[in-house]
Amino acid sequence: MALDNLEVLFDDLGLMPTEEQLQEMLGCFMDDFVHSPFKIKDCNVKVIMEQSWHKNFRGMPETFVHLITRESKYTGRREFDHERANRIHWVKQILVNHTSPKVKYFEYADEKGVLKYHFWYEEGSFIVILKPVQPDLLVVTAFCIDEFEKQRYRKRYNAFRR
Repeated sequence: MALDNLEVLFDDLGLMPTEEQLQEMLGCFMDDFVHSPFKIKDCNVKVIMEQSWHKNFRGMPETFVHLITRESKYTGRREFDHERANRIHWVKQILVNHTSPKVKYFEYADEKGVLKYHFWYEEGSFIVILKPVQPDLLVVTAFCIDEFEKQRYRKRYNAFRR
């Protein structure tokens, strides 16, 4: 699938998915990362398959839960994020198309000094972040970038390119 053809998965995804929607999202995740593994920079792209303890998604793969939830700034707990979840099938497409001019690649060390690889599909306002865990690359997260955050990521991208 080309980046130009990426669309949201559901037109009617609400604040919490239906069981059918959740299973379809999980199916996309399993197809993309478990049933058809792939490499970037000669490294296997990996996900954490251990079961999550999240109350709403107990027993589902940890990385899957991380890709469909976000940490609340108010409660500190992870909550379903319909914008992120509705684009779960974008994650692999952005990664396999990482050499496209539409994907801006940069490296950035977080506040703990951990280097992470960023794959920013700016046109779709979506970013995928991987972390090197030798000898592999681990999917850390993926999320939508709003207008406020665009400036921050553009600065990081420009600083990396210098």
